[in-house]
Amino acid sequence: MFFAEKIFKNARVATLNPEMPWAQAVAVTGGVIVGVGDNEEMEALKGSRTAVMDLEGHFMMPGFNDCHCHLLQQGLSFLNVDLTPDAAPDLETLKRRIAERAAKVGPGKWIIGWGHNETMMKERRQPTKEELSEAAPHNPVFLTRSCIHMSVANLMALRIAGVTDDTPDPYGGIIDRGSRGGITGLLKESAQNLVKRHIPRPQKKEIVEGITLGSRAFVQRGITSITDASLLIDVDGELEGWFEAAVNGALTLRCTTSMGEGVAARAYEVGLLSGYGNSMHRFGPVKLFMDGNIGAKTAALTSPFLQPPYGCGVTYMEEEDLRARVKKYHNAGYQLMIHAIGDRAGDMVLDAYEAALNDNPRPNHRHRIEHVTLGSRNIPRIRSLGVCLTLQPAFIYYFGADFTANVGAERAAKTMATRMAQDSGAIWGISTDCPCIDAHPRYTLYGALSRKVGPTGEILGPEEIITMEEALAAYTRSGAYLTFEEDRKGVIRPGMLADFAVLSLNLFDLRDIGQLLDMEVLHTIVGGRVVYSK
Repeated sequence: MFFAEKIFKNARVATLNPEMPWAQAVAVTGGVIVGVGDNEEMEALKGSRTAVMDLEGHFMMPGFNDCHCHLLQQGLSFLNVDLTPDAAPDLETLKRRIAERAAKVGPGKWIIGWGHNETMMKERRQPTKEELSEAAPHNPVFLTRSCIHMSVANLMALRIAGVTDDTPDPYGGIIDRGSRGGITGLLKESAQNLVKRHIPRPQKKEIVEGITLGSRAFVQRGITSITDASLLIDVDGELEGWFEAAVNGALTLRCTTSMGEGVAARAYEVGLLSGYGNSMHRFGPVKLFMDGNIGAKTAALTSPFLQPPYGCGVTYMEEEDLRARVKKYHNAGYQLMIHAIGDRAGDMVLDAYEAALNDNPRPNHRHRIEHVTLGSRNIPRIRSLGVCLTLQPAFIYYFGADFTANVGAERAAKTMATRMAQDSGAIWGISTDCPCIDAHPRYTLYGALSRKVGPTGEILGPEEIITMEEALAAYTRSGAYLTFEEDRKGVIRPGMLADFAVLSLNLFDLRDIGQLLDMEVLHTIVGGRVVYSK
């Protein structure tokens, strides 16, 4: 007689399996689901050594799959100065937190801050190089905005980097200059690298600590699988850090890591392609960047931004360079994922994919285009090329006001076009791009089902609202498809990995969508093991 190792019983189980949508209990052995049914049916699989967990009637579903986020950056951010809106709601608080870190580390040490967003601060502007120097006159300071697409440096950091009023903008970057032409300390896109290259890189010990902290943050949010949307790129000890974290159990959720080009070159030398690894840690697509974002006004658009500097954004590479890189990795057998927020960037990426596929048709390539924030008109073409896309509905909640201010109401209404993606038949996944925003699914689901802007309650493009069933499918099954794992996770049925989220709310029985903002994760289960309980 066969007996299960563990049984989760007395739950309201949303399996997301159309053949058996609901159940009460799930049996697990060896980290894999071996039975799904009612309590009595699973009781038959109980032996003397079977562990039983009573879920007390709570809602259980497949674990969330955040298919575009940055686990390591999230973890490392916990080691830096927290400047997120709650921690630094105004410039005086921001300066005080920097001064406190300077007093702690002593003169000369770099002070790295993370997560500020001027649109959510009292003064609604970026700090200047002078203000940061006032807070820490004897330390180089470098603060990265929540979007990751721009940073601000103080006078010492700029001096170390050799950035002056006469420094030209690098390709794909902007050095912000004040009304009199002098640098303000604000650096956008590739211009950030002028200072970043002088900041000491994290060592393997810090990388393992970052992965540990990042993993903890994600499982607390019911997330059991992610795609980490780019390694730090050629940081000594990073690959070794991932391996160590996976072996020693610090990586508590399933992670597919994408590869920057430097890492991909090293991987190709030893024959490591997309998909190499095991159920806990795998190597995924090669990651390329094509443009910036809306908040920094650097997304590559066909029509200009409505706010200064009124341009059409930046591109990270010329069209021919992009085509050559896509062709190189496509022909080598890699999956690709390319960041393209603006419609002009989307055109260039799809042109490159189409050229590579015409030259070398490759079935089931599952190449990806990331964000498509202002690229809704590209969705039919995405579908026709067999390309997959990712969207971040929580951006509506967090950044909807910025979208409207920077591109106007008409274009903003089509940002994160979830209904269009759903109806097109394209494969699309939900993600958060954390740590740009909080990875908690409550904000993402709220954004997808309400499209309400957090500070104002304005509904941005109500015609793009989707249903709970559609959102959860994109948040689970589609994420698995994007990493070629749809036969292993994304639904609750025998033979699938035993990855579950247990929530405080029944997501299919809400009185109103606003309840989602109070949703809590009670338990997160990976491979049948409880890795988090509230």
